[in-house]
Amino acid sequence: FLIANPNVQIKEKAKEKITKTNRILKKAVEKENLIYGVNTGFGALVNKKISLAEAKKLQHNLIISHALGEGEYFKKEIVKLAIFLRANMLAKGYSGVRIELILKLLELLNREIIPCVQKKGSVGASGDLAPLAQIALVLLGKGKVFYKNKIQPAEEVFKKEKIQPLILDVKEGLSLINGTEMMSAFLTHLLIEGEKIFNLAKEIAGLTSVVAKGNKKEFDLRLHRLKPYPHQISAAEKIWNYLNLAIFKESFLQDPYSIRCQPQILGTVGEGIEFGKKILETEINSITDNPVIIDKEILSGGNFMGSSLALAGDVLAISFTLLSLLSERKIFYLTAGKIPDLPIFLVKNPGLNSGLMMAQILSSALAGENKTLSYPASVTSLPTSANQEDIVSMGMNSLLKLERILENTKTILAIEILCISQGLKLGNFKFKKNTSLIVMIKENIPYLEEDGELSEILTKIKKLFFERINSPNTNTIN
Repeated sequence: FLIANPNVQIKEKAKEKITKTNRILKKAVEKENLIYGVNTGFGALVNKKISLAEAKKLQHNLIISHALGEGEYFKKEIVKLAIFLRANMLAKGYSGVRIELILKLLELLNREIIPCVQKKGSVGASGDLAPLAQIALVLLGKGKVFYKNKIQPAEEVFKKEKIQPLILDVKEGLSLINGTEMMSAFLTHLLIEGEKIFNLAKEIAGLTSVVAKGNKKEFDLRLHRLKPYPHQISAAEKIWNYLNLAIFKESFLQDPYSIRCQPQILGTVGEGIEFGKKILETEINSITDNPVIIDKEILSGGNFMGSSLALAGDVLAISFTLLSLLSERKIFYLTAGKIPDLPIFLVKNPGLNSGLMMAQILSSALAGENKTLSYPASVTSLPTSANQEDIVSMGMNSLLKLERILENTKTILAIEILCISQGLKLGNFKFKKNTSLIVMIKENIPYLEEDGELSEILTKIKKLFFERINSPNTNTIN
């Protein structure tokens, strides 16, 4: 879904509930009941009453004023998923919006007219106000969009494609932006990336153990089943299998922790990923709007608060920082000249050649940056909106940090793979049979007989091992 051209529809049963709650909202408005965000101002302006005659103008002004962000744009597939998630939430029929509003969102999605949404500006409370407002802005025929492989003004695209801008009805502006869907979409993307990184890390741990001439007994599954974390056991199994494929003489009675404790540390990272997935699954199936309509009653609350997503992002940031630190320690060990038959910095004629000296230093720099970035954003709240919104989640900041940590971790793992490649050649390791990973390394990573430019090699490794896999999909909501 993230990549393919979607074809999203609303089920008839969902349309019935959407229409029903829209009628309930309209009746309440006609009775001039005081409803937050319908006939009141927003945030600290909650005590400012708005006349029925100005209720639609209020929604228009909300989007225009709140579509303020900073920085580079989110990837198109993340914005597409955010639109899908928000439309799906609205289609559950708790918000009181018209079907036409949801259909207009789906029209953007299905016609591949994707709003340009900046990454910075959300504090993750009262929802992702700024980024979701940049999506909503396009519904009004304003803002910028990705369309036909270039960025264009939404107004021009609407004219070319004969699309009518949406005129917002009561509450609809608020229902477009008062939610956590931008964070949820971003976290989905980061979890997909993170799982790929994690699965590769488990795989290369086996080859690192071979190059380090690790002691097989440390990875005996009987030992690891005594501490039955599933990801620990699966990591130990992968390492055990590689050590049994390779033909070499073990070097030490006990390996350093960075080799010996790989399954336990990787298992911890896996638990962090599972926590993030559990939070995400709950969040994307939640109603995050405010106010909402339940049993004909209009209730105001705080389901827009992104604190769970902030915590998930922080746990994942810590988890992948731990993964990067493990990899950095392995790189250090492989290049330190402590393993029999492997020269310092994994190059012949060390001294004349510096080999992977700077690759190891780069891994230290990136791991050090990850340590700084792993400080939890979820405890960095600042009050906003004249203290009406006096505690916020900072969930988007949590995810922006995680994005940088994942990118750094990719490079660190690429350096570990480069060390494996050099080590396999220098140590003249033989295998009873080749795995796909061994073949990929041998066929695609050049052996460095002497010093060479490493930047291009690392870029090639990252591209080879971390490229996204496209998969088409067709979707129905509700």
